[in-house]
Amino acid sequence: MRRILALVFVIVLALSACTTSKEEEAAPESAPATETADDRGASTPAPEDADDGAPAPEDADSGGQASDNGQQDQEEAEGGEQAPDGDGAEPEVEEPAPTGPGTLGLFPAVVDERAPGVTDDAVKIGVMYPDLTSVKSIIGIDHGDYEAAYQVAFDQVNNAGGIHGRRIVPVFAPVDPLPADAGTAACTLLTEDEDVFLAVGNFIGDDVLCFVETHETPLLGSNITTEAFALARTLWFSTEAGDGFALNGYRALVQGGRLSGRVGLVGSVGGEELYETQIKPILESGGVQVVDVAYLDTSLAETDTNALYASAETVALKFESQNIDQLLFAGGSEPAFLFGLARTGYRPQPVITNFSNAQVYISGEGNDLSVLEGAIAFGSFDAEPVWRQMGDPTKSCMEEQERVLGITFLPEEEREEDDPEYYASSTTACRYTAFAASILEAAGPELNRGTFITAAHNLGEIMLPGFPDPWYFDKDHPDGIRPLLYFRWDAESESLVAE
Repeated sequence: MRRILALVFVIVLALSACTTSKEEEAAPESAPATETADDRGASTPAPEDADDGAPAPEDADSGGQASDNGQQDQEEAEGGEQAPDGDGAEPEVEEPAPTGPGTLGLFPAVVDERAPGVTDDAVKIGVMYPDLTSVKSIIGIDHGDYEAAYQVAFDQVNNAGGIHGRRIVPVFAPVDPLPADAGTAACTLLTEDEDVFLAVGNFIGDDVLCFVETHETPLLGSNITTEAFALARTLWFSTEAGDGFALNGYRALVQGGRLSGRVGLVGSVGGEELYETQIKPILESGGVQVVDVAYLDTSLAETDTNALYASAETVALKFESQNIDQLLFAGGSEPAFLFGLARTGYRPQPVITNFSNAQVYISGEGNDLSVLEGAIAFGSFDAEPVWRQMGDPTKSCMEEQERVLGITFLPEEEREEDDPEYYASSTTACRYTAFAASILEAAGPELNRGTFITAAHNLGEIMLPGFPDPWYFDKDHPDGIRPLLYFRWDAESESLVAE
């Protein structure tokens, strides 16, 4: 049972991009627009008071993104967050507008002539993905064939002429969630045996430092945490919901006036510095009353879940005695705390900054859902119900997936119990292929680690499949600026639905 719970934690969080509400079926035009470099800091409120484009905080000194092997140290761009003025609106911040991928020009060039896996006509990319075969019968998750989905996406790029005359040559490394060392073995295969130029993937987890620290292999994927990012010795960008995504959620909650009660925050052990240096200043800037902060040892999910839930129950009872009526979460602590909270009669309002974390608890059979009464949450735009109404790059990539693989992306309500959720693997493959291709294109024909990292640091706005508006990436925003949506708990449907 403990191992199964750990699998649910890991798999659902790793696949967070695919686990958003299916209740909201508004057309793409109704989704909040992604913030651009022109309007970051503008005072215009987003729909329903959601600050959908609040810029991410300045990350840990990304000098870690320049390795000691010939890469130049880089100066951080000046600037930073400004506190909201008296009426709650942020003052205007002037920043250069991006003029296209790779031409932002804010950050200096990185010199690193290493180019493993690169020839005149090819570039080798490592792909990690979850092989769910061994756990399908345990947790009931089947996303179809990730390798086939990626191959279709890469072939679509190659058939159009590749990138500066180079075709993408994928090296696949499936990861079985059960063996503890499966991720490390996959990393070793890609970085040592195959010597790939870069790696991509949405299922990397604890093995991320094998890429970005040990082997200095640029990585697109995995949840970026402040602690791990500080150790990175090369480029690490991601579209997953990491610390930066959550911090934008806290800003939006503050600016939207949604934290008006007596607030308690539950984090994970190891995340104390994140709270003190980044979350706390955001809350203080909005006058949020944080009564108490507690940290759970979420690593117990793999060894002693009863101890984890007992500690969560203790925290809940303490918060109840302090009359705390709103709960904030950090570091993926939502599922563990909700299990502990369910053991009590205490029902504060959960305020969740990562939608997929709540889904871990909601999707569990027999869990007490009364703990989510009044809950609100943040998540990304979900294109699954409406992707056929969207333009390129979503439309072209997903239609090619259906055509080549001979599949149909069925809505959730039309899928039979044993039908694979093909959308999950295909949209992941489309998104990461487009992400890698955008940076490779911006790097130019003289491709090496230095030109690739320089292009990423100055990327600016790009369109990614599955989103109606551009994302924004640069050296200070490695996990991007993306649309945010509010969700609220609907007791009748027992789900979080977009407002």
